[in-house]
Amino acid sequence: MTLFPLSPEPTNTDKQLLELINKYPQFNPIYLNVHMRDDWKLVKEFFDKEWIDFKKFADDNFYNEFQKNYSQRAWEIYLFYLFHSKGFSFAVQKKNQSNPDLKILLDNRFLFVEAVTAGKGTGVNSVETLSDLLSKAWPEKMVSRGGHIDDSNHPKVRRILSALDEKIRNYKKHQRIIAKNDFYMIAISGAEIEGSMMGDEIILEALTGINPALHIPLMKDGKLGHGFKTVRKAISNSKGSAQIDLGVFNYEAANEISAVLYFGSDTFNSILQQKSGEAVVIHNPNVIENKRINPDLLSDFRQIIILPTEYKYLRPRQR
Repeated sequence: MTLFPLSPEPTNTDKQLLELINKYPQFNPIYLNVHMRDDWKLVKEFFDKEWIDFKKFADDNFYNEFQKNYSQRAWEIYLFYLFHSKGFSFAVQKKNQSNPDLKILLDNRFLFVEAVTAGKGTGVNSVETLSDLLSKAWPEKMVSRGGHIDDSNHPKVRRILSALDEKIRNYKKHQRIIAKNDFYMIAISGAEIEGSMMGDEIILEALTGINPALHIPLMKDGKLGHGFKTVRKAISNSKGSAQIDLGVFNYEAANEISAVLYFGSDTFNSILQQKSGEAVVIHNPNVIENKRINPDLLSDFRQIIILPTEYKYLRPRQR
């Protein structure tokens, strides 16, 4: 069974695309583009290929939801691909209960993975993306955000924090099916926020409070000193009326979250450009001991280890 069952229709012009969207208002516009456009054929073929192996692990609503809630469901099947392509084994979950999205065998234990996409928000909470800026620009004029790095990053960090908070609270629903020594990971995609333009600094600020700005001191002898980064506990909300806590890994409610997998790109660009290596696993330094993942078990991924005063990257092993 294909994930794209509609009959082919012409999509060579903007008018034809608009007519297609009006004809199928119940379907997500991005889904319809992937379904019909010849230049997106590779994406369509990718998902149908992965669906062959993924469907026995997917929840009962996945097939219909893929057409309507495309970004979230595309992230779930792409997440399956990230682990499946690296040789991980999966377990089928019971259908009559609330389950995390994936159940993976890891060192004779199970790693449960819950997927979430961080949306770009609405109203005062919306993120002004590069696409938004380009849509307002005059032809042949340079586009620049300008301002401080926080002006660009903090709207995105707020959306990441909102998505993580939702899934941390959702963990309580899953606790009864997760054994004492099983691992639990939240896998978050920033695709809806800024396409393929989200770097690791966004998730690191949300999880640890590490300020991405590099501070370079001017020494007494007039030379520049070694650069360093600072840590902050909170950022303001979108209205500037209250503070939002940073450092999700410091939350008591997150002490059973083994790690967060972050994917700052979108599935569309990653499939076309074959850039699955952008995924990074950030280990929770404050997780309870029996849920701490040995980094060697995830050595096929980029990983970040949080230390008391810094963080370090672990490169994926070369196959």
